[in-house]
Amino acid sequence: MSGLYGLPRPDRTADVELKGLSQEEIIKTTYEIFAAATEGKNEPATSEDIYKQAVAILKPFRNRIKGTIKDKGLENEYSRSMFFSALLNETDADTLVGHGFGLGYRLRDGKTLIIEGDVNNAYVGMRAKGGVVICNGRTRDIGMKASGGIFINNGITNDLGIGVSGGTYFNFGQVYEDFPDSSEYPKSGGNVGNSATGGTFIVRKGSVPNDLFFYSGDVDAMIKTRSNPYHIFEIQSRGIWGETKNIPKYERSDPLVRLIEAVEEASQKPDSKRVVELARQVDAEVKARVKRVA
Repeated sequence: MSGLYGLPRPDRTADVELKGLSQEEIIKTTYEIFAAATEGKNEPATSEDIYKQAVAILKPFRNRIKGTIKDKGLENEYSRSMFFSALLNETDADTLVGHGFGLGYRLRDGKTLIIEGDVNNAYVGMRAKGGVVICNGRTRDIGMKASGGIFINNGITNDLGIGVSGGTYFNFGQVYEDFPDSSEYPKSGGNVGNSATGGTFIVRKGSVPNDLFFYSGDVDAMIKTRSNPYHIFEIQSRGIWGETKNIPKYERSDPLVRLIEAVEEASQKPDSKRVVELARQVDAEVKARVKRVA
């Protein structure tokens, strides 16, 4: 019997040793155990191993962590974000508010991640399977390699929906790459849906400098809908790269536009259940329209 997680019956031992502790104290204690167990592992390449370690440590307390949890992780402290990602996914918590390098890893249905602040976040919502990610701050990328979920950028990101195979992506903020040393292109177009093989994308006009997009599919796809308030398209799997399908021309009074605006409004409250309900309606309508003109 070498310690809390070296015992044959960790659930019973954990209950005895941490009995009576508050939620905050449980989080603090389990994180200290996690940090000791993963010392020296702080790179995206070790994501899965670090995450599984956090899951094992948190397992006995899944029913004792509830509601909204908050964390302001340190920049580039990747292992800490893996712990808080597991804390959100593997317990009865429903919302995580904060910032950090890698938060929202493997996000699940029924879970919400809200990114605040201008810390240089990266890998936000990576490999998400569901849930909602709302970015109100600044991130390097959102939703990389996700297979599902709803992703809303109200802030600034360089990349949105890179290498994804599913999910619904809204950009109400800004998507651009910084090139401060360039007089010609100080801010150039960011990546939207690059290398994606699936997913629905709704991007507000003017949110990418010069409407420069780099994504799989038809290079002219964005220009075709220039007179409309949003770029709306679906990426359908075609081998390694996706094929972009655009909805036909629509007007500002279109009910789809009102649905999209309602998603933005709900994301600012935020009202996660309402966001999910509305985003699913948007996704279904886009798919139906694409199918009609395919």
